[in-house]
Amino acid sequence: MRKLILLLALLSALALTSCRARTGLDGSALQAEGGQGGAAASAADIGAEAASDTAGAVDEEAEPLWENPASRRREYDETASAEVRSDAEGQIHRPGEGPGLPDESAEASASVSRLSDSAEKTAVEKETVTEADRLGVSTDAPEASSALHYYQTLLADRLESLLECKRVYAYLETERDFVTVSRHSAEHELLIDAGVYDVAARLTEDRLAVDSGWISRKNPDLIVKLVDSSVLGPGLLTDSAAEAKRDALLAREGLADTEAVRAGRAVLIPSAALETPWLRIAALLAIAKTAYPELMADVVLEDAVGQLREEALAESGVWLFTGR
Repeated sequence: MRKLILLLALLSALALTSCRARTGLDGSALQAEGGQGGAAASAADIGAEAASDTAGAVDEEAEPLWENPASRRREYDETASAEVRSDAEGQIHRPGEGPGLPDESAEASASVSRLSDSAEKTAVEKETVTEADRLGVSTDAPEASSALHYYQTLLADRLESLLECKRVYAYLETERDFVTVSRHSAEHELLIDAGVYDVAARLTEDRLAVDSGWISRKNPDLIVKLVDSSVLGPGLLTDSAAEAKRDALLAREGLADTEAVRAGRAVLIPSAALETPWLRIAALLAIAKTAYPELMADVVLEDAVGQLREEALAESGVWLFTGR
């Protein structure tokens, strides 16, 4: 019995000694004891620790900072004159963003005035005649703000509907007899705006003096003659001078066979019409009504001229003459 107890005590001492030896082993002992399996486990542990240590680091070559112009990330310049703030009172809009369109700095002040709720001026939007037709008209709409604008719109509307093959040819003569105008002149633009063609459009600046033979060959449908203020203008009480001038124009030798003379279509307008807005519109009405009487049948020329003159506060007189 005593021997059995002594044997058990010896075995216990040996077991305790072996446990302390194993817990005191270093890494080399573990590798020696665990073989290849221990080596693989140790390498995996080291790799995991390395990955954990570098997870939050930034690769400066792959993701350059703001100092690098080629950075693929959003950058912030330390010397910038502005910053993004959550408590900003105004908004910054790039092109295509925000409630309005961006303007160049030179137009910024005007844009502020246009968009301001406290602006003192009213914005007015103009529509082309074609767009106005598409939008339609209202029978209860307010009257046009001015006679000038009304007749401008009327002319554009009527003449736009005119087919090219229906337009007439006109010969325009300056205050000097048998002297016409070039296609670069204000007089030429007057004819075009009245919806007629200019028979002298191909003449050069040095060939504007013509004769009855040239006019007859061109065979104009209408003659437009510019006159001075002694014939048409302010302060005149009668149109007798204008009538005499028109009769002499239609009676010229060599013009009897032209369409203009046969139909008696000749319009006298003052030279001042080229420089006076209301008088220019009146001249356009006179030319268009003479050239296209059916198209302008509802326009009473005398009334239109009176409205335009009164609106412009111009002096009374004899301003146009198309015949009696």
